[in-house]
Amino acid sequence: MYALRLQDEAEKFFESGLPRPDKYEILDFVAVGDWIALKIRYADCTNFDGLKILVFRTTVKDLVKAKHIDPHFADYPTLENHLKTLVARFRPDDTGWVDALAFMKICEQANKK
Repeated sequence: MYALRLQDEAEKFFESGLPRPDKYEILDFVAVGDWIALKIRYADCTNFDGLKILVFRTTVKDLVKAKHIDPHFADYPTLENHLKTLVARFRPDDTGWVDALAFMKICEQANKK
């Protein structure tokens, strides 16, 4: 009963045009060390045409296994294969993509020290 109530609440939440963490297409990604930048489009998202630029601290292996990628800084302990290591979001345009790649390089260099 509790699980059904949560599912109903989640459906209402996502009907508002917010991105669904299970309905996305990865358009591009770049990995630098332990960092991955994603250019991702969420099918049901209405702002910025569903496009998001996200940086995660994770591995390509974990990215491939992920069934849920949420662009919010949230943790869903009940979701299986949810990518939980979101570190930063950038403006969803060419400048944001360049900024995301530069951010990853800075972070990777800082971790080597």
